[in-house]
Amino acid sequence: MVMVDQMQALLLDHEAPIPMPHLSELRRRLVHFTQAFTPAPICTPARASFQLGVPVHRHGVIGNDRSMPKGMPTLADRLRAAGYGTSYVGKWHLDPDDPRGWQRMVRDMDLRTAPAGHEVMAGSTAPQEGVAAYDVDDHIDGRIAKAAKQELMRLNRVDQPFALMVSFFGPHAPYFIPSDWHDCFDPEALPLPNTFDAPFTGKPCIQSRFRCREWGSQWDELKWRKIRAAYFGYCAMIDALIGGLLDHVDPAETAVLFVADHGEMNGHHRMIYKGPMMYEPLVRVPALLGWPGGPAGRSDERLIDLTDLSATLLSLAGAARDGVEGHDLSDDAWQGRPHVVSEFHEANWVKPVCRSRLAMLRDRRWKYVYNEQDVDELYDLASDPGEVINRVSDPICKERVVLMKRELAGLAPWIDEASAL
Repeated sequence: MVMVDQMQALLLDHEAPIPMPHLSELRRRLVHFTQAFTPAPICTPARASFQLGVPVHRHGVIGNDRSMPKGMPTLADRLRAAGYGTSYVGKWHLDPDDPRGWQRMVRDMDLRTAPAGHEVMAGSTAPQEGVAAYDVDDHIDGRIAKAAKQELMRLNRVDQPFALMVSFFGPHAPYFIPSDWHDCFDPEALPLPNTFDAPFTGKPCIQSRFRCREWGSQWDELKWRKIRAAYFGYCAMIDALIGGLLDHVDPAETAVLFVADHGEMNGHHRMIYKGPMMYEPLVRVPALLGWPGGPAGRSDERLIDLTDLSATLLSLAGAARDGVEGHDLSDDAWQGRPHVVSEFHEANWVKPVCRSRLAMLRDRRWKYVYNEQDVDELYDLASDPGEVINRVSDPICKERVVLMKRELAGLAPWIDEASAL
């Protein structure tokens, strides 16, 4: 299992703006879930849903750096009970002092020898991208890859089925990476998103006041191009590190998952990072999954979320799934979710300007976003894939809004349906 932090799903699409050779090869060997979504647009709640197999409102991990409920078995607990040895390498971002079923754990904080981006370029006046004065072997993700490779080689020698989860720090901003990767894409050659200058008419106020939007409104196009080039360079570096891991995996005997916890705005609507919004670049995630004897090179367009991916791994391992709300994706008879839900409750960097909770209901065509303290949103993804025109007040859409609010209130019980309507 490989999880990255903050990678856009479009990097696995055929029209991806940069080459990703190792993940492209993996896409040819596995199943590409093109409509996979995160249960939360920030790290810890999304990761908790993957580990526990339930949506955010059920596990209650509503912000970053929180602990999962003690009474809920994790993915690792369930795999151990099924006879698997469990190992975890890299960014944990969950219970600070409890591995929660992972028997061997090497965390990113134990591998650091050089400053990472967030340690040297935090704040609105920081460049958000820069060249690290060390090579990839000393970068935190290079060290995670090396430790993961060592653990994978050890596990291959053990006479026991294993579950190894590798969690990379990147491509999380700020993009502080070695020069070979920082400079591998020409900023001028990378297009800006189609929504870069989209108006904010009829949008929630938080999208204009949120710090990542405020920063973006101050940067000129060249600055944005440099940031985007560094982001894609970081993604290419992660791709290369994953390629080195795959050399030690036997696909005839091993199920393989690649996924991100959530996406990244990366210039869409002049925003960077993540937070209290539900735009596609942030909530749709890259997802590849394959297993011995399973289909290869197939695009699967079923609507799914992270809990479906972890539930499928449990099913493949013959592990218990009681209490898990995810679906088994190896069952072709299952048609996918009629809609996916994502929730935002809080984040420490958002509280100064926003304490409003949000929830998204997205089906094949429409996306409705409930905002506890501001205007709601409704987008027709068929005619407006960039989510520019908020149609929540459009008289033509009145009945749809009512129905989607009611549906969402039933799926996210913290929403007061009466006030929502």
